[in-house]
Amino acid sequence: MVVSGCCVMVDSASIRNKLDNSLFNRFGKSVTFKKVTTPTYNSRGEITSTSYTESTITIVDYSITTGDKSREKWGEVRAGDRVAAIRYDVDVEIDDLITIRGVDYRVINVREPELPDVVVILAHLTKVN
Repeated sequence: MVVSGCCVMVDSASIRNKLDNSLFNRFGKSVTFKKVTTPTYNSRGEITSTSYTESTITIVDYSITTGDKSREKWGEVRAGDRVAAIRYDVDVEIDDLITIRGVDYRVINVREPELPDVVVILAHLTKVN
């Protein structure tokens, strides 16, 4: 922690450590993370198949249970969608999959809070049909 004039500056490592201890270690759950590795395209440029690399990661998520659609900064949020907090060191991108209790969810949006360094990743997930 650095004291600078009128303000206290906290470094990213300190924030990451606090998030690990107070969020991920207390409320996190292990899930299967499927990272897109090799999409295959047809002649029209449409994806016909996708390969994934699987690993286990820890997330803190919540389900959006209201029947009403809402609009967040990152797009439409529908009933049944989930928002997950993911550790800063996981490379999460749109179209990756996260399996929660045997159900696959596709990452449809990724946000990193606007801080000097990435301290947590927020992913908007929607159920794969």
